[in-house]
Amino acid sequence: MEKSKFIPLSWLFLVITSLFLVGCPDHNETNETIIDEYRGNVPSPDTGADNYSDDVVTGGVGYISPNSATIYGYVNNNDPQSVLGMGIHISGDFDIMYNYLGYEELKANKFDPGTNNRRFTVSTFSLKPGTTYKYYAFAGQKTAKELSFTTPKVYATIGAATDITPFSATIHGSTNVFSPYSVCIVYGVDNDSTLLERNGKTKYTNLVGSDQFTVELDDLMPGTTYYYYGIAGKNGYYGWETVYSTSNKIMSFTTPDICPDANHPHAIDLGLPSGTKWACSNVGASRPTEFGGYFAWGETDTKNSYTKNNYYQRIHNSNIAGTEYDAATANWGTTWQMPTDKQLEELVNNTTQTYKGVGGVVFRGGNGKFVYIPAAGCYSVYRDGLYDEGEKGYYWSSVPNLEFENDAIDMDFYFTFEKNVYVHFGTREERANGYSIRPVRKD
Repeated sequence: MEKSKFIPLSWLFLVITSLFLVGCPDHNETNETIIDEYRGNVPSPDTGADNYSDDVVTGGVGYISPNSATIYGYVNNNDPQSVLGMGIHISGDFDIMYNYLGYEELKANKFDPGTNNRRFTVSTFSLKPGTTYKYYAFAGQKTAKELSFTTPKVYATIGAATDITPFSATIHGSTNVFSPYSVCIVYGVDNDSTLLERNGKTKYTNLVGSDQFTVELDDLMPGTTYYYYGIAGKNGYYGWETVYSTSNKIMSFTTPDICPDANHPHAIDLGLPSGTKWACSNVGASRPTEFGGYFAWGETDTKNSYTKNNYYQRIHNSNIAGTEYDAATANWGTTWQMPTDKQLEELVNNTTQTYKGVGGVVFRGGNGKFVYIPAAGCYSVYRDGLYDEGEKGYYWSSVPNLEFENDAIDMDFYFTFEKNVYVHFGTREERANGYSIRPVRKD
């Protein structure tokens, strides 16, 4: 029978137009509706297996997914030359990324083993979810009866969060899609679907060879409640090209806090050789993840601006730890003081440093305990306003630089794009700069 391959110009116009459209999540379709229809409508794989009344027989569909299918055909002919011109012709609405003609010719180059030169198999990977396709087998100039099948709809079932730490959590789920389709988790602090879609972050995983997936959220903050939902679709260069499924049930979890209670500061024993205990938070912060205040070296109050002209503690050329010029002692009492350069060196050399949260470093001691030090940025006498916040951290020691009387010793750190951490200690910086202070316990 003859099959037309003519494509109306209106179809081509629709195809070209759709290249510029980007799908958005639809919260109106529930998971239950999607799961009810996810199996699709397909002819049995055994269709045509025992019917050799015709020279060519259209078979059923074996494996099927939202964007792919395996189709069988049969040839009632012992002529081995049939293999040179046999296959499946399929027509319908294809994924324009792979096929914009409206039909596809799938040629087979061999018979399936153990079928006595009778059955052949072809596969296609350019289908659309929830779409009906017509197909028929051909061999040489002969064609078989036309059949049809419907691909299943996409679904994604999102589970509860597990492995929750102060900075991360893992989301588990299942789906029936594979690459180039993805499942994406939308998450944030808004308990509202519209606000969550607008303000939330996204993490997605490409799915290959399994209906199970996990997504690790590794940029969380301690003591925070997060809300999330899942979407399944195709992610393109400019974001989600098409969204086929949205789990509109918003779920939530809460990350544990770093400290045992809200009575900050806590003294954290990192198992350091000297026994030094470090504060859980910065001076001026109400919790470990807050930036806190910024202090010029030797001054105990914060300022609106930090310049050489408004810096008043130029003359001190000795260790100020525990003195009236120590911002930690002045603000927290005599049991706390600024760290010395040697204590900063000990911290760096006896801990591992890992990027965590939204711009911060976990310094973890050999005993497993840690302090979180945020990249609070700084105020510089050479620039206006706060800068480098969330990207770099600058922390004073209590020790001046004796070679350059306008400088003092600090520790600073920064991150690479890959979130590798680089920490420097013992560097000298302008004393008039506004830096953070992370105190140590004075025992």
